[in-house]
Amino acid sequence: MKKLIAAAAGLMLVGTMVGSAAAAVTFGGDARVRWYYEENGNGLDQKDEKFSSRVRVKVNADAKGGAYARARIRMADSTWDGTRQTRNRGAGSNSYVDYAYIGVPMGPVTFEGGLMPVNLTKFTLWDARADQFILKWANDMTNLEFWFQKNLEVESRPADPTFNDLADDNDINTYFLKWDQKFAGDWMTTVGLAYRQDETPADVEGAQFTVHFSGPAGPVALAGELAYVESDLLGAGASTAGGAVTAADDAWGGYLQGGMNFGATSATISGGFTQDGYLADDDFGYIMIGGASSITPAVASQIGLYGDWGWIAGDIGFKVSEQLSLRGVLAYADISDYGDLFEVSGSVKYAISDGASFTWDIGYLNNNADADVGDENPFGTALTFGISY
Repeated sequence: MKKLIAAAAGLMLVGTMVGSAAAAVTFGGDARVRWYYEENGNGLDQKDEKFSSRVRVKVNADAKGGAYARARIRMADSTWDGTRQTRNRGAGSNSYVDYAYIGVPMGPVTFEGGLMPVNLTKFTLWDARADQFILKWANDMTNLEFWFQKNLEVESRPADPTFNDLADDNDINTYFLKWDQKFAGDWMTTVGLAYRQDETPADVEGAQFTVHFSGPAGPVALAGELAYVESDLLGAGASTAGGAVTAADDAWGGYLQGGMNFGATSATISGGFTQDGYLADDDFGYIMIGGASSITPAVASQIGLYGDWGWIAGDIGFKVSEQLSLRGVLAYADISDYGDLFEVSGSVKYAISDGASFTWDIGYLNNNADADVGDENPFGTALTFGISY
């Protein structure tokens, strides 16, 4: 930690010394401390109570000519257990790099490359990481991007001719095209196309796409998405009550939502489906069902687990004051190979000061599984102090 502090101080000193002449280096980030309690998170009769914390520091470096570097360092991102050893990641370190990449504008095109965040849509792919490069072109209405991801680089192994890069590539790459288009009336669409190329003996390759839209229809804010995954790709992620599957059918998923504001109150109704093994990203969802919230239980961690889904949800928000806001969720999901789920949850957020907040999340999930094993009802609550800087 002392070395990390010294390095950060050195970076700040360099930024101070050369910022006005050649470059600008700025720092930011966020941090939190959380207490968490859960019962029956995986559908079994059990309890779990713990504390966790983390500090994240962003480093933004901009060269005089417009090129830039972006990085984020995560420190002590772990559950408290009273020992330094179990909080370490790697060889004697409790800090690691979350992402680190560069960007170079070249006329109308920008090149970015390195360990990068991957954000397509929350329903399809969000807050992932990849070794990749991106070529970007944009104007006021259109953004076009080409992504190349290196998913597996197989080194030459003379003793194993099956994995010999010199004789055959034996790598896995993914190619993306992303198109963001704005339209008149504040409508917008995102189209994503991807192809996974697999030169290993497993040969798990295929295509997928997604189409997302959002915009106003009078007082209603609409949003929706339709996504597809070729069947050959499903073995890497699809799941039913019996475990991983390789489906003969291509997978589809989609949702539609509409929201309105009534003064300090906001209301959103949404619903959707998944079929034949489609898995929504874990950032998509609510508080107990999907959504990657502080209390999302394992039994409902991703929409699309355990079979075909159909769901509907109501999400109500109320801003009591500039500091205090409330949220409540009712959600129901019917799952073909599992049973059904019903969520009742809520969240309270209070702004303590500029950049500091307190959040209380609480939720109950009625877990009506068809099987007697794993049908306990999850309950969770969490208290979080968070800051941003």
